[in-house]
Amino acid sequence: MSYLKHSEVVSSVHSKFEIAKSSGALLFYPSTRSRATERGFGFEITICPALQKKPSLPKPDSAKSDKPDPFAPPYIPDLFIGELKDELDGDEYVVLLNKFSVIPGHFLMVTKEFQPQSSPLTPPDLTQAYLLIRASQKSKSPIFAFYNCGADSGASQPHKHIQFLPTTRDEADEDEDEEVNSRPPVEAYIQGLKLQDDTKLFSLPLPYGHFVQKLQLPKATVSGTKPLSEEALEGLSGKLTSTFLDLFDEAVQAVRRYHSSQTIATGPAESNQAFISYNVILTSEHMHVIPRLREQTLDELDPDGAGKTETESEAQPPQKLSINSLGFAGMLLAKSDTDAQAIKARGVVELLSQVGVPNIAEKSDDPPESSA
Repeated sequence: MSYLKHSEVVSSVHSKFEIAKSSGALLFYPSTRSRATERGFGFEITICPALQKKPSLPKPDSAKSDKPDPFAPPYIPDLFIGELKDELDGDEYVVLLNKFSVIPGHFLMVTKEFQPQSSPLTPPDLTQAYLLIRASQKSKSPIFAFYNCGADSGASQPHKHIQFLPTTRDEADEDEDEEVNSRPPVEAYIQGLKLQDDTKLFSLPLPYGHFVQKLQLPKATVSGTKPLSEEALEGLSGKLTSTFLDLFDEAVQAVRRYHSSQTIATGPAESNQAFISYNVILTSEHMHVIPRLREQTLDELDPDGAGKTETESEAQPPQKLSINSLGFAGMLLAKSDTDAQAIKARGVVELLSQVGVPNIAEKSDDPPESSA
């Protein structure tokens, strides 16, 4: 089997995307974008009316089901980009274009052998994802990765997959800062924080738990063009793994503190804490882990509050908002202009707080402040 270099994957995504779109193998949904700034955090709301016609998918079962696995062979030729192999552990991955794309260049790295989406990221998972990010740094479209883990994370398929999106959006506002537009909104938000020590793991100063660690990698590892030596790969794998474990531990502790506080307030209740749901965001600079309590918001988007007519309200009744990693990256998806208005009216931070874990972590240092 011939395996691709990470640079070959990244350089072929755009042309493969255009071919798949032209052939109909890939469904691309045009969209517009709106912005909402809260607490110095500039959120993006992508408005895609065509998604109103797309059926909702059931929550993925962590085990194999009788339903066909879209990430198993035979692969749709125009969606297939190639295969990767971890040089240290030998794990194999398949790289596929996302069949349903709102943002051009959306692709997936899938475990070649079935692994459940409820399983944590492994050293090879993290290393291969970062090497793809690294390979994109010298291109016009650097990428970031995200992983939805568990039943309440917003995952849509049970077969383990990490997703990638370009950080540069073609539809950027004319008056928008180019540097801000070249990274996920949450990364731009972090740049505005006054951190006492950016080498330590920290929680964003928001009502929900969102844990971040700067990776502190050598420059040649972050954006170099030469292949990494075995020693450098081992260093990268070790750093990514230890960072993930530290962040995951914070997420688990946050969930435990929440359930403990609920037990004190309301008395013992049945709770399955054996498997927590969480989101992971990986960029060239940071790793983020966000623990989850639920997939959908408690509140329904209020069409009347957003100015819908009675006829429109009957055609599209109020719905709860399903949120995955992208919501915590600062990128939300709405099915209509009125839904976007309803999101703004309710408040993005409030909606994210409804699906995340309350930020009740004990802090030994003063929390970071926003310079905005």
